Amino acid sequence: MIKESQNSVAAIFPTVNQKSKYQSVSQSFNQSVRQSVRNYRVPSSVEKDAALNSLFSRIESLPAGSITPFVFPGWAKRVAGIAAVLVSVISLWLVFSSRQVHNAGEEVISLRLPDQSRMVLAAGGSVSYGRFLLHRKVNLKGKGYFEVDKGNRFRVITPSGSVEVLGTRFMVDGEKSAMQVVCYQGKVKAVFRDSKTELSAGKGIRISENDVKVMPEEKNSYPAFARFRTDYRNASLENVTGDLGKFFGVEIDNRSQEKRFFSGSMDTGSLETALEILTGSLQMRYEIQNENKIIIY
Repeated sequence: MIKESQNSVAAIFPTVNQKSKYQSVSQSFNQSVRQSVRNYRVPSSVEKDAALNSLFSRIESLPAGSITPFVFPGWAKRVAGIAAVLVSVISLWLVFSSRQVHNAGEEVISLRLPDQSRMVLAAGGSVSYGRFLLHRKVNLKGKGYFEVDKGNRFRVITPSGSVEVLGTRFMVDGEKSAMQVVCYQGKVKAVFRDSKTELSAGKGIRISENDVKVMPEEKNSYPAFARFRTDYRNASLENVTGDLGKFFGVEIDNRSQEKRFFSGSMDTGSLETALEILTGSLQMRYEIQNENKIIIY
């Protein structure tokens, strides 16, 4: 005779006749069956077959109406269906919607793309891109300068062609029938119809329907429109950091408790160079917290 501990759930293996008997029980009592099996304890003095027969007898003796299934009201189902549709629509909108920027002024516009790449949009240009930039692709009309972090492939689409990079600094000027590309750092691949040209740092090319022209060696580190060019005379530190933050797309937090003023000129496309000029002349220091925040003190 096999006995089980009084504090453990019985390990019960029914015979063929018992299984047939069990299957005849109405499905409406399934919940009671599970609850009874979980809570049932087999006394150590009772054999398993006898215990199983006793359990079936107790289940069959339950009144037919003792279990009332819960049914969701019709209005709740309708509300749940509407909510599911709204969630789906909003999710699709967030994924596939795009942001469009048009520079109608005379000054450049500096942007931080969703992947934290930086872009400078020249006057008269426009750009559009997905809100989450899932495929790292932007559509450009006009002239734009890009600083792309290393990562997945980044593409700039123009009316006349495209540029593909894997982490670099470059300028694109896209027109309807021509495209100009200059690489300032890293490598880029310019695609115009069936023509593909790879450019390294300092190289530039202008592609049109009838001609592919290699441009002279680029000696400047940045295109003219992507350089921060400003003269200051006794300007407050807050005004200078505000201008730098807007141009380079960063937040500059001034931790200094003193009122400071800056006089001097800046002509650079590098945020670090601009910060060196500013903090060096004022005998201050700066610290780059991340791509978007700078602290000076």
